[in-house]
Parts: sequence; structure tokens; C-alpha cells
Amino acid sequence: MQKRIQTAISEIAYLEWGSPEGIPILALHGWLDNASSFEPLADFFSKKNLDYHIVAIDFPGHAYSSWRPERTVFSFIDYIADIKAILLNLNWKSCIMLGHSMGGGLASLFSGTFPELVDKLILIEALGPVTREASEAPENLALAINRFLDHSSREEESGRFRSLDQLIKLRLRAGKMKLDSAKLLIERGTELLSDGTFRLRRDPRLNLPSFLRLTESQVIEFLSRISSPSLLIWGEEGYQWEKKVLQKRAEAVRELKQITVKGNHHLHMDEPESVGQIIEDFIRGSK
Repeated sequence: MQKRIQTAISEIAYLEWGSPEGIPILALHGWLDNASSFEPLADFFSKKNLDYHIVAIDFPGHAYSSWRPERTVFSFIDYIADIKAILLNLNWKSCIMLGHSMGGGLASLFSGTFPELVDKLILIEALGPVTREASEAPENLALAINRFLDHSSREEESGRFRSLDQLIKLRLRAGKMKLDSAKLLIERGTELLSDGTFRLRRDPRLNLPSFLRLTESQVIEFLSRISSPSLLIWGEEGYQWEKKVLQKRAEAVRELKQITVKGNHHLHMDEPESVGQIIEDFIRGSK
């Protein structure tokens, strides 16, 4: 069921499954995805009658959630404040946090920032965010500012698509995933216009480069403050991380279990039964 909440920061749209009395799980999607990213997992849990209360949000700028105010910059770190505001609005004292890709990076940082609010941490294809060397920060900031100032919405001139099938094909071309998974993301992430064409429900500023990124040493500090039992699920054909970076990050998390299973970057959508069973076992078994 789709719902909306107005936080102190944004209007957030979300999908909800399960009873409000169930174990609270906040699900955070990846960059340019949306809440439908977790529909296959939610269906798997529902069929097993598990006592979970899942809230899967659309991050600001994605699908049905509000965009940031005009002439402002999208900042990755701002999403941490959105997550905190959502928990306050839901009146959740703590929860299980489930994140995929960008959502996993944010869940990692949030868990290190507010460890008392996270009972268990479940990450899919991410452990912390993308970083940048400190020496690269000045040049990156200059580039990002110039891109931002040059940016203007191209909504009126472009961004129109003849059909959902056209968008689904483009989504499949962008990365490996099953057709049904691509359909879920595209159907939620588009709107039908009065002229019969389709447009993505997405703030174009999401494609602009970040003004600043955390350094690797900063990310390690966040990861070292995670206090909950943590699970990290990788797909055999998922994103390839630099091994040394990943090893150091994993060593920073006190209680981390890693599992690699069949699948690609969107394995939680394409292989919900195997991924869902791993998640169920972790929730039931970890203290």
C-alpha cells in the first residue's frame, strides 16, 4: 500500500507491507531506483506470513517523493537527515535497516551516526558510499559547481518517451536485471503526460556530480561505530569493488557477516527467494 508522510524536511512517499505491530524494517533503495525495488522481497515475506512491518521509501527526488527546493543542490549526506526524520515521523524508536546500493551506503553511514536506532543492519551490494581522495576535492568541487550553475531542466525539450516499453528497454540496457524487475522500477518511476508520452519521475539534479564526497578514512570512522549485528549480501555478478578497500571497510565493522549468492547488482529483485531466506535467517538468528 502506498502512503505519504510529511517530515520536517520533505514529503516522502513509501510502500508498506505487514502489520504495524510487526518487526519494523526500513528499506532504502539505490540511486535512481525507487520503493518498488523491494516489492519482490516483500511478496516473499508476505507469502511466508512473517511478522515484518516493511516501509520502503522513495528518496527525495525519486518517484513519488518531493524534490528538493529549486536552485538547491542534492547532497548525498542530506539523505541521512531524511532517514532520521522518517523514523521520527513513524514513531519508531529503532528498526532493522535494509539498504541496496546507494541505500546500503546510506544505511551504513546512518548506523554509524545513530547506532542506537538500528537493531540490525542488512546491506545488499554496498558497504559505505563512494569516496574521493582528499587531494581531489578542490578540482571535484570546481567541476561540480560549474555543472550546477550551467544546469537547467531539459524537461520541456527532452525526457519524453513514446512508451513504457521504450523505458524498460533502456533500463535493461543500463544494467543486468530481469524483465519483471525492470518493469517494477519503470512503472513506479514514470508518469503519463497529457500528450500520451511518458516522463521519468526523477529530479534531473540527481545526475549532477556531488560537491563533496567523504574520504575513505571518514567512512571507516562511521563503519567502526556500527554496533548492531550486520549482514552484507553480494551478487556473484554484481558490482566489483576494489578488494583492499572492501577488506578494510569490512574489518571496521564489529559484527559483520558476508554472503555471496547467485545474482547481479539487483539480486534482491531477481532472486527474492534466495535473498529473502538469507535475510529471514539473519533476522531470526542474530541477537
